[in-house]
Amino acid sequence: MELTALKTVWRSALVRRWHANPDLTHTTDFLLGHGGRVVLILHHLMPNVSRNVILAALFHDLGEIATGDVPAITKKEHPDLAKMLENIERSKRLDIGVEIHISEGEKRLIKFADRIDAYFWAQHHAPHSVEKIDFTYSRNWIDGEAVRLGFAPKLGFLDGYEPSYFKVDVRPPKFSTDSGDEE
Repeated sequence: MELTALKTVWRSALVRRWHANPDLTHTTDFLLGHGGRVVLILHHLMPNVSRNVILAALFHDLGEIATGDVPAITKKEHPDLAKMLENIERSKRLDIGVEIHISEGEKRLIKFADRIDAYFWAQHHAPHSVEKIDFTYSRNWIDGEAVRLGFAPKLGFLDGYEPSYFKVDVRPPKFSTDSGDEE
């Protein structure tokens, strides 16, 4: 059983993303690469992120070996399907020993980094696709979540990302000298 689980974990890292997205199906993105980039994003935003959050981020989609990569927009439009997929994927992660128990707040951080990775992937590989409805929705969600999580100022400096933040001013504060002149 343990060898079977090990082989399944190894194989799950090879599940291909974006196969259902006509704009991105030409790209080769596997779950291992995606999980690694999610960890990089989390570490950039929170250098002291816990080991459990790092592991949960790395493993968060490995249950897709049982379901495949279903587009986020499909899950949004079909919440019953999304819940069913979530249960199947969680069950598979438990079966293969990669389900990491973390708080709801930590899950939210992973989802935030997950969406940033998807947006960056699309922006890099098919820039025209980020103007379409599914990525516009993701972009708006990222912007709002960045404000709610307190990352808006930090994201304003990520290369290649021009956040809108719902018109929230995220520029660093200007400091005045005693004479009232700005530095």
